[in-house]
Amino acid sequence: MGSRGTEYGVVHLIVEKSSRLQDYLIEKKQLTTSVIEKLLWLGSIYLNESRVSDKNFQINAGDRLRVHTEPRRFSFDSSLGGRVEKDAAGYLIIDKPSGLPVHALTDNMRENVIELLSQELGIQLFVTHRIDIETSGLLLLAKTKEEQARINSLIRAGKVQRFYHAWVSQEIKPGRYNHYMIRSPKAPKSVSLEPGVDRDICVMNVKSCERVLNFNVNGIDFNAPAFKVGIELETGRTQQIRAQLSELGCPIINDVAYGGVAVDGSVRAISLRAFALELDGSRVELTKF
Repeated sequence: MGSRGTEYGVVHLIVEKSSRLQDYLIEKKQLTTSVIEKLLWLGSIYLNESRVSDKNFQINAGDRLRVHTEPRRFSFDSSLGGRVEKDAAGYLIIDKPSGLPVHALTDNMRENVIELLSQELGIQLFVTHRIDIETSGLLLLAKTKEEQARINSLIRAGKVQRFYHAWVSQEIKPGRYNHYMIRSPKAPKSVSLEPGVDRDICVMNVKSCERVLNFNVNGIDFNAPAFKVGIELETGRTQQIRAQLSELGCPIINDVAYGGVAVDGSVRAISLRAFALELDGSRVELTKF
C-alpha cells in the first residue's frame, strides 16, 4: 500500500465468510456502529469496487472491501447559494470558496460544491470544469446534461475564457508559456519543456505582473512583498497553473505542494483565484479577493 492510502486510512479486505457488513467491520476492524454509519453516509466504503450504503448488506466469501477509515472532511458554514454570481437559464456561475472540492471524491461524496449547492437550490447541477480544492473563484456549473454537453463543447473549442490572479514570491515576465504535463493520476503534477507521447500540452498567458504589499486572499493575510500575476488559462489541465508557475521558479504563495512559501497552517487555501470568466459574449468578474 502506498503512502497516500496509508495517509487516508485505506484498508483492503477479502471477506472470508458470509456476514452482515456491519458485523464484519466491527469484528475485523473494531469500528463502532456510529463510525460505520458515518463512513457509509460519506461513501467511504466500497464492496467489489462499488460504493455501498447499507450497514446490513449481506457480504459473502471472496467479496472485496475497501474502507477509507480516515476520509478527508470539508466544511463550509455559509450558504453557497449566496455566492452565485450569475444565474442564467442553463447554468450558474458561483464564487467557489477555497477548501471545498467541486465534486465527489473517492472517500467523500457529500462535502462538495455540486452536492451541497444542488441540495440547497433543489436542482441537480453538473460539472463543466474544475478548480482545485485549494483554489477559490469562479466556477461554471450546468443545470442540465444538455447544457453540460454544450458548455463542454465550447470549452474544448476555446470559447470559454478563464482568467486567474496568482500571488507569487518572484517576478515573472508577461508572455505565453508552454509546458508539457506528464500524465499521472497523482499530484503534485510534473511539467517540462519537452513534449512526449505520455504528456499533454499546457498553455497559460501571463498578462501582467505587479508588485504588491500586505494583501489578503481567501481570508489569509499575506504581510510580505509579493507579485500579483494576471493569467489567462488557454488549456485546462489539472493543477496546471500551479505546476507551470512552480516550474518557472515562481511557485504560488502558500502552495507548499509546489514549493510555495508557507504563510498559513492550512494547505487548503493558496493564493490563487479564478477572478473572471467569459461565456456566450458576457463576462463575469470578481472584485473582492
